[in-house]
Amino acid sequence: SLDFDYTCFTVNSASTGNIAIMLQNNVYNFGDDVYVDIDLWDLTVNNAYDLTWSLDNGSQTGTFSWNASNTWAGEQVILSGLSLGYHCIEFTLYDSASNSSLSYDSACVTISAPTPNLSAYIPYSNYDYGSNVSFEIYIDNLSVNNNYTLDWSLGNASQTGSFSWTANSSYLYDYFTLGGLSSGYYCFDAVLFDSNNTSLSSDSACFTIHAA
Repeated sequence: SLDFDYTCFTVNSASTGNIAIMLQNNVYNFGDDVYVDIDLWDLTVNNAYDLTWSLDNGSQTGTFSWNASNTWAGEQVILSGLSLGYHCIEFTLYDSASNSSLSYDSACVTISAPTPNLSAYIPYSNYDYGSNVSFEIYIDNLSVNNNYTLDWSLGNASQTGSFSWTANSSYLYDYFTLGGLSSGYYCFDAVLFDSNNTSLSSDSACFTIHAA
C-alpha cells in the first residue's frame, strides 16, 4: 500500500492601494484652516492598512489605521494655526501586516498675509458753508508688527496729509476734522502703503460744501 499526506495553505493576493491628495486652494490667508482630502483606491478588501502623514518633515504627524471593507476609502486632515510661509504635507500608505509602503503623495500650500482693506467714510454728502467736515478711516487685515503709511489728499491735492505707524492689531480706526472749506465739490482720497512703498489699498469719499 502507498502512504500519503497533504497540507493545505492559502496564497493571499498581494496588498494593493493608491492615494491622491486634493486641496481646495494652493494659497491661503493667515488664520485659515487648510482642509486636506485624501482619496484611496485599488485597496484589497479585508487587508489592514496604515495611512501616515507628516507636515513640514514632522512638525505635525498622524496615522489612520483600518481594515478595508471596500476597494476605496477617503480621509481628511484639517491643518490649523499654520504660520506664514510655505508648508508641505506628505502621505504614505502602508500594508499593516508587512509594513511595506504601497503609495505616496504630497502637496504644498502657501500661507500669506491677508491684503488690508481701507475704507474712507464721510458722514454726510452735503454740508452748509462754514461747517466742519469729519473724515473717518477704517482699515482691517493688517499684519501685526508691520509698518504702514496712509497718505490722503482733498480736492485734487489742495490739502494733503500722511501718517505712519507700526500695527499693534489687525485693524485701525482713525478720524480727523477739517474746517474753513470754500463752497464746492470735494473728494477725499486715501491710499495705504506698506514699508516698501507698495500701494495696498485705496478708497475715496466725496461731498459738497454749499454756498453761503
